[in-house]
Amino acid sequence: MESVLRVQAFRSRQGRRELYQVRMTNREIADFFDFRFDEEHVEKESSQRPLQPKHAQAIADYVLSERDEFVLGSLVYAVEQSPAFDDRGDGVGELVLDRADVYWSIDGQHRHCGLQIALAEDAALADEVTSVLIYVEPNLDSRKQMFADMNGKAKRVTRNQNVLFDSRDVFSVAARRLALTPPLARHVEFHSPSPKRGSQLWITLSALQEIVRTLQLGSAKSAKTGIDVDTAYRDAKEFIDVVHSSRGEIRDACSGTADIAQLRNESILVSSTTMRALAAAAFDRMGHDGASTFDGYSDRLAAIDFSPTNRLWVECGFIVEGKSTPQSRIQEMRQAAVEISALLRG
Repeated sequence: MESVLRVQAFRSRQGRRELYQVRMTNREIADFFDFRFDEEHVEKESSQRPLQPKHAQAIADYVLSERDEFVLGSLVYAVEQSPAFDDRGDGVGELVLDRADVYWSIDGQHRHCGLQIALAEDAALADEVTSVLIYVEPNLDSRKQMFADMNGKAKRVTRNQNVLFDSRDVFSVAARRLALTPPLARHVEFHSPSPKRGSQLWITLSALQEIVRTLQLGSAKSAKTGIDVDTAYRDAKEFIDVVHSSRGEIRDACSGTADIAQLRNESILVSSTTMRALAAAAFDRMGHDGASTFDGYSDRLAAIDFSPTNRLWVECGFIVEGKSTPQSRIQEMRQAAVEISALLRG
């Protein structure tokens, strides 16, 4: 193995730092950076969090399952001194990476490790290219600050936004269709984690995705095969239509004129959390009864007391005494689903 690796690169500056944008094949990345993670150095010298094998494996699984469409951002490293660079004009040239130097992982170590795992499964990945950024930064504290800046300044994507943009997940696609169809059209929060006070939005897109999924799978974590968008949408639309026709507070919430805050004070059903618990109860009850549709439960659903003053909800831990906001923790939601399922029993 040669002591240096020669790769095409652009040289520029970002702030005070020298920066190289490097074109490298996945095989070059795997071979050259293979032993250069910070975990090989003592903890006080690390400029990166510990490597989590499960996260790296998840990235490898993603790359292999979405072989033609996967997207991986640039891997970011820092080196302590400027590498040799043959500038052929306008900052474009050949970068000489010396294997004797230490390249500190600043961002992307799990992507890197995931690529290595995927390469072992699919050798054709070796000749494909992943972007690499190499900063020149000799100071350890500055490298640590780079890691903090890159990860701490990023704007987190909400669950709603993940559902909004996910075109692969059957339940997300069905949820978007549901959110754009009456009676829910114009009453679904697409972006923020929860609907804003004073708006006519009362349920979130991510809650709809969970409702769609729950009606197909219950609490199972792994999806069964053979579920298509039309089936998922049809079953969820029937569920929403039954709830809408059976419950006056939901009709009011979808009217476009109601005071959503007041409705929430009067009924815990005007809530993403309770609607998710109701979907879990519907799945459980239909499974026990061998029912293929939710329509037959309309009268029993209409008879349930969803007022926050109903002691049942306090006793099962779904709401706190004197409050009207349901608890969204898994244990309390499951218990509420059990109680609702019992109330739906004929």
